[in-house]
Amino acid sequence: MEKWGFVVKTGEDLDTGIFYLLTYHMFKWGNADVKKVLKSFDNMINKSTFSREFSRAIREKKIFYIYDVGMLSEIISYQLQRLYQACIASGERTRYDESFRIDRKSILRLFTKAFPYNSIGYIINKLEEQLEKRREYLDEMKKTGFLKYYAIRVFWGDYNEQAKALSPKVIIHLDLGNTWIGLDAQINYYDVSEELFKDKNVIKLIETNLRIIGYEASKKFIEYLYEYNITK
Repeated sequence: MEKWGFVVKTGEDLDTGIFYLLTYHMFKWGNADVKKVLKSFDNMINKSTFSREFSRAIREKKIFYIYDVGMLSEIISYQLQRLYQACIASGERTRYDESFRIDRKSILRLFTKAFPYNSIGYIINKLEEQLEKRREYLDEMKKTGFLKYYAIRVFWGDYNEQAKALSPKVIIHLDLGNTWIGLDAQINYYDVSEELFKDKNVIKLIETNLRIIGYEASKKFIEYLYEYNITK
């Protein structure tokens, strides 16, 4: 990271560096060394025999996948924290990021949890149970007054038939009373054939997966705020 001009002196610096590498923000560096490393990473993951077979199994409806809720929500929560800190530093009440992305296929493969396609109904049911628990947490925060308002929804975006890719966004709005935070987080799904794109179960699965990620990220952000307000 230091070779790329990113100085790492503390654990917090390291967290920030990893965050930049995993998200769309790394492209804003425009650093040739970063792009070279990422291209090598892409080749290692996307062009391996296992990756090709894995992608084919998805397109042939033998398996499908979700993204790890804990890991992706951690990344999104970190961006919510950054937006909040930007408000505090500037004295502004509102921050909204519409360009946040986790869209690199090789990066997203690290967070992929696959299952047999014929289990998709069972997986959807389990995800919906998890979603309800996370919704209850945010509703409780509203009752306490710590959170004034929240909205978490999914915007579908475009389907790229040539790339067999979906580009949905989980949209998060959080009103904390004196501060309002908004984030549109694009998380791509790859190897989605036209048949899969028209499959109602696949769409339901992806939507529920994204909503849980949004709810969990918001929960982690609120827990961060609670600790921040105690220790500041």
